[in-house]
Amino acid sequence: MPYDGSGNFTRVYNWTADRNADIRIQAARMDGECNDYASAFNQVMLRSGVAAMTGNLNMGQQRVVGIAPGSEGAPGLTFFGDNVSGLFLNGVNNIAVATNGLRRLQVSNASTQVFNRLVLADSGFVFASDGSQNTGMSWASDGVVNFISNGNVVGGFNSAGFLGTLNGNVIGNVFGNVSGTASNVTGVVAVANGGTGVTTATGSGSVVRADNPSFSTAITVAGPVNAGTSNGVSLGMANNSAIRNASSIGNTMFFDSGVGGGSTSGDFNFRATAAFTSCVYIRGSDGNVGIGTTSPGARLEIVGPALNPATASTYGLWVANSGGANGDLALGSNASASFIQSFGAKPLRINSVGNAVVVGGNPATVWSNFTVSSDIAIQQAQPSLNFVNAAGSVRFGYIYHTGVGGTMEILNQQNGPIAFATNSTERARISAEGNMAIGNTTPGANTRLNVSGRGLFTGGSFDSFDGTASGVSISYDTVNNVGIIGAVQTGVTERTLRLHGQQIQFFVSAAERATLNSSGNFAVTGTLSDSLGNARRMVKAAATSGVLTSASANQWIRATGGITLNNSVFAANDWLTIVNKSGGAITITQGAGLTLTDAFGATGNRTLANHGICTVIFNAANDAIISGTGLT
Repeated sequence: MPYDGSGNFTRVYNWTADRNADIRIQAARMDGECNDYASAFNQVMLRSGVAAMTGNLNMGQQRVVGIAPGSEGAPGLTFFGDNVSGLFLNGVNNIAVATNGLRRLQVSNASTQVFNRLVLADSGFVFASDGSQNTGMSWASDGVVNFISNGNVVGGFNSAGFLGTLNGNVIGNVFGNVSGTASNVTGVVAVANGGTGVTTATGSGSVVRADNPSFSTAITVAGPVNAGTSNGVSLGMANNSAIRNASSIGNTMFFDSGVGGGSTSGDFNFRATAAFTSCVYIRGSDGNVGIGTTSPGARLEIVGPALNPATASTYGLWVANSGGANGDLALGSNASASFIQSFGAKPLRINSVGNAVVVGGNPATVWSNFTVSSDIAIQQAQPSLNFVNAAGSVRFGYIYHTGVGGTMEILNQQNGPIAFATNSTERARISAEGNMAIGNTTPGANTRLNVSGRGLFTGGSFDSFDGTASGVSISYDTVNNVGIIGAVQTGVTERTLRLHGQQIQFFVSAAERATLNSSGNFAVTGTLSDSLGNARRMVKAAATSGVLTSASANQWIRATGGITLNNSVFAANDWLTIVNKSGGAITITQGAGLTLTDAFGATGNRTLANHGICTVIFNAANDAIISGTGLT
């Protein structure tokens, strides 16, 4: 055999020893050794599970780990011949037992749950915290279960109901028929239909039941009177109804009606006056309470007298302030509205369509859901007025203030505009893109401000006679289709208009037509029409000498010394006029790269006599013509 009794595998031959002993390989020896290997392999439990165990699995005090969690229909640990019964993991720290593919028992950190009938021994069960282990429940006979306390039978129940004890003996069930007077009773006493009154002894803790006694029959149950007495009392009626208190002084008093299904309704009706008018009605089927009605349609329904709409002085519910009437809170309604009143003021009234009015008047029926005849104050550090959907789950927008010294915000959280209206007509609008329209409802996608009508921008001044503001007016003449910008006083009289900027450009038909630069030069891209000739007046430059710059273009120069004209300083069509005011002849020097040609075709430097005058016109940046009086 390949294994010994302890499960150890031992080889029969040693190849190294055979070599050293000069023993050759022999078939019989090899077959025996290999047969032992084969026998050993056949006894191994394979990971694939193709071979079953042929003996008991001895874990040698080691744990079994990594078992599949399984499920209710396919437990992780099952037994031979039954693949749907066993143990499975029903979540972390939750082990369950299944039979026939169904969960029957489950044990977790929190609880132990049984999902099938639990069968106990006749001795029943006791409680772990009971030191004597003799308090619990046990089986007495068919259909009878006893309650055990400190080893004694103190009660039980059978098919008829609960059982009590009388002087240590179990007596009839709680619905039995006996009559008479009981003293020092520790169990249950019942009174038959029409029986005489039964009085229990004070402090006895007895339980009395009466089946439909007449109004003339008295049933008195004396409760515990001494401090420390633990017994309670109960007054039972027919149809499983009772009045009872808990087991000790100061505990809860219970009023039970139709408990256990003995009554079809189980209602309570508290009545007063000789006509037995219902004051308070409690319906057993749903627990609704009615005051002034026997058919409450809500948890609490109060039916009170009709209210006077002018004063709302009579209410169905009044919460009085112990400090005085001014703090009272009252609720009520009439055929037209509901009322809430506090501090004796005129009430808040809400009509049938949900419109409300505060402090007198009638609720609006069309335009408003909330009407006030005084101020509304939202009192918090950062107040806001929110507009939401009917469910209150989506906020459409709000009016909000960030607090002291902060910002007032009007926010539309939807992809829509904010509109401003007067006299039922929209006057201004801010679109979802942030563009604003005044006098119309379509500001345009690319127009930040669209004004229909005349706009006046003021600096705060106004006419002292009629109060009309003065400022810059922007308007459009729809008759002549002309846009107008002007400075006006009192909104009518035209005044001087100033344009300020580093450079002022003039556009016509989306193209720049003229520019006034920071140096005061005015350039026109087209033909300059000048009927008065003022635009063609020569511009006088400051007295100068030496090398001229492009700033001298298109001006007359008062020379105080020699003048040098260089290449690529002036552009084609530039001109300049030189007047010699130096007191003597001056030289006009042709700079390098510039060709300066006179009227006779000669090029080079030229001399200008004192008081002489000449004009230079540039054909190109490197070519100019010079001509004049006193020029040689």
